[in-house]
Amino acid sequence: MPRETVMAGCSAAANGAKLARVEVISSYPIRPYTGIMMELSRMVADGELDAEFIHGEGEHAQVSIAQGASASGARAYTGSSGVGVAYAMRFTPHLGGRYPVQMTIADRPTIPRRLRFRAHGRHELLRPGMDPRWAETPQEILDNTIMYYKIGEDPKVMLPQWAVQDGYFVSTSPQGQHSGPGGGR
Repeated sequence: MPRETVMAGCSAAANGAKLARVEVISSYPIRPYTGIMMELSRMVADGELDAEFIHGEGEHAQVSIAQGASASGARAYTGSSGVGVAYAMRFTPHLGGRYPVQMTIADRPTIPRRLRFRAHGRHELLRPGMDPRWAETPQEILDNTIMYYKIGEDPKVMLPQWAVQDGYFVSTSPQGQHSGPGGGR
């Protein structure tokens, strides 16, 4: 029987990656996405998740690590937020080799502070052939993280998947949800 827990979108994304049994995680810090990587690094360190956790020296390296892992057949996971997405996107055309990498984006504006709670758009930098989808709740980001691997790894698809969530309210505000995929809302 599912149990209800309270978690924010970043924790939900990390738990979705754990349930999807990711094998390689590449990171580079930028908030609020850093919360996902902190939770995943804790899971790996505590033995809850059997995965390689690799910290890149920048967004380009982070995407390169995920691409290389995916090209070798591993289930790869990465992500970013704000200006980090813009910087990482300079390298994403190389993902056009039909590598089913998953990237979680906590979408927020790059700067001005006056747009803080009103603007999104970093996901719009994605190239054709990439498949971004929005999650409106932590439950959806958990479910989407699992589901997108099934979609992206399908031999008829073989494309990167981008799980996008709001970079303020969904990613950082705890909300109730059921554990496991399809747990309801």
